[in-house]
Amino acid sequence: MKNQTKALLYNSLALFFGIIALLTSWLWAYYVNLFIAFPSLVAAFFLFKSANKAMPGNLFSKVN
Repeated sequence: MKNQTKALLYNSLALFFGIIALLTSWLWAYYVNLFIAFPSLVAAFFLFKSANKAMPGNLFSKVN
């Protein structure tokens, strides 16, 4: 897989997980936010860092 394709895939997944974290972080019932929002936020952060490592200075990385 090319670095550009890998960076696009990682950034797309990071954006997806970031949106999940944004939408579920307000749920406090039964600590849903700790079991869904926090792990998805951590996954989004590491995917974003992996995308920057694969292709630094990518325009989509700057958007995320």
